[in-house]
Amino acid sequence: MADGSERRAEPADGAIPPLFDLVDVPLLIVSAAPLAVIAANAPARRLFGSRLAAALPAGVETFGGSAAPALLAGAFAATGEDGRGAAVVITCQVDSAQVEGGLVHLQFSPAALPGEGGCWLLTVSEAPAPASSDWRASLGEIMDLVPVGIEVYDNDLNGQFFNRRADELFLYEGKAIIHHDEWFEFGFPDPAVRQTRMEEWHDLLEAARRNPDEVYRTEWSMRCRDGEQHVVQFLCRFVRGNFVMVLWDVTEQRALEAELRRLAQSDPLTGIRNRRAFFEAAEAAFAAARGADEALALLILDIDHFKAINDRYGHPAGDVVIRTITERCAAALGTGEVFARIGGEEFAVLLPATGPEGARATAERLLDAVAGAPITAHGGPIPARISIGATARGAADESFIAMMARADGALYEAKNGGRGRVVAKNL
Repeated sequence: MADGSERRAEPADGAIPPLFDLVDVPLLIVSAAPLAVIAANAPARRLFGSRLAAALPAGVETFGGSAAPALLAGAFAATGEDGRGAAVVITCQVDSAQVEGGLVHLQFSPAALPGEGGCWLLTVSEAPAPASSDWRASLGEIMDLVPVGIEVYDNDLNGQFFNRRADELFLYEGKAIIHHDEWFEFGFPDPAVRQTRMEEWHDLLEAARRNPDEVYRTEWSMRCRDGEQHVVQFLCRFVRGNFVMVLWDVTEQRALEAELRRLAQSDPLTGIRNRRAFFEAAEAAFAAARGADEALALLILDIDHFKAINDRYGHPAGDVVIRTITERCAAALGTGEVFARIGGEEFAVLLPATGPEGARATAERLLDAVAGAPITAHGGPIPARISIGATARGAADESFIAMMARADGALYEAKNGGRGRVVAKNL
């Protein structure tokens, strides 16, 4: 892998032609191994602008995209006895106000330079117009303009085509991706994750090869060209001996979906779980505890005299009381406990792997956390207390609703018995 530290090939003595910089057409000198631009004349620097502004050598992919190395390598391999290689057309990024989007098709005509440097002189010219006005002649340009990534690999996973959007995602600095497996080193820097993803991907490709009529799909979070993690969805199909891949960056869509899920499951005032999210978690925890015959406890909390607080201090002060009690209870609970606001001033706590004694101890800790200091709101201190009903799963409980009803009954007794206290009811 080229990481910027390996030594680039230098042109052999006399390899740069005389008057190289005075020729009025763009010229490049490219080393074959590694493939890199080592010299560019003035017209070439004007054409490619910022992409050749940095100190040379520079990778040909900086202006020709990730397909350029494979195309040029093929052109060099087709050298005739006259020392000339096959001309190739490459879609390049140039600095020109006259070119929409900066993309233009250019023809590169290679000629081997004398000496042992393994260098080539590339004459750059405008690509000849297509022989036909048929839309198929412009298919490469059309593919570059579509808003999704398109990649084509041969049966051995050597890169054949990458459109502009694919390059924007995966044209990593420092190395052009010629073989598909090279991409994983950049996309998944963690070796363990990389190995897992490679195995998943090759299984998918083998399935696509066996069933060319099917489209296979996967989605991963990975590092892209900009160095950030993106969520990318891939569709792959095996077509006439080639793997055709279409890919979408769905990062924003997945983030929006996650935020909508969070909003649907959280209480807007306190940020903790809402009633719906709590019951979903509680039903699942009850089923797991019953199946494994494990302990499970439940606390129902209610703020004492909350209506009076609202009436005396106002609803904004009441909101401060709710938020502060939430914060104090959350700080007193462990990370494995499920805490939720299930009503106006009512909360619930689910305690996995906890029996009656543990439930009561947690409830007493919550009483102390809330009552430890007045809550400052509306310009002064507001005394606040809670009452708690506690219960634990019994062998005869067939559903979480049975536990909930028992805890509600215990809370009712705590409120009627003077408030600011814990009442436990167990089977």
